Order: sequence, then structure tokens, then C-alpha cells
Amino acid sequence: MMKGTSASSEDLTGIVDHLRSVKGAEVAILFREEGEKVKVNFRSKEKINVSKIAKSLGGGGHIRAAGCIIAGKLHDVKKKVIDKVLRSI
Repeated sequence: MMKGTSASSEDLTGIVDHLRSVKGAEVAILFREEGEKVKVNFRSKEKINVSKIAKSLGGGGHIRAAGCIIAGKLHDVKKKVIDKVLRSI
């Protein structure tokens, strides 16, 4: 889909930032498959330190914006990440 629209990785940052702005959302997560790995971007509003979550998954970042790359299939990575986020609430 990205190739068909000439979108870049930077274009996706805007999507996860927009998702964070949704009323009632505390954390926004964007998953992107790249080969045998999944890139994960996190954004939060006030309560969740997404840097801690990303670091626990081998990534890093800031308290409100962070990310990581996880080897595996999208379905498995999503479950692992969402479980970790829910445990941090």
C-alpha cells in the first residue's frame, strides 16, 4: 500500500500522532510489517510512559513518543505489545 501511494515512513508518524489525539485515547500504537519484523510506534497523552514499554521490548524513545522493532509475525507482535500496554495502565 505504501509503494502504491509513494508514502514514506515519515508519513506514518502523522498517523500515530493523529490517533493519539482521539478523545478518550491514552495510547496510540502503529504497527508496520517490514519483512520478518514489525516496527511499532507508540504515542501517549499523560498517564503512560511509552518509553518504558518500548525499552522493555528492545526499543527506546521519549516518555510520550517511542518505538521498537520486534522480530515475528504481525499477529503475535500485536498481542505481545497490546498485553504489555494494558499491564502498564
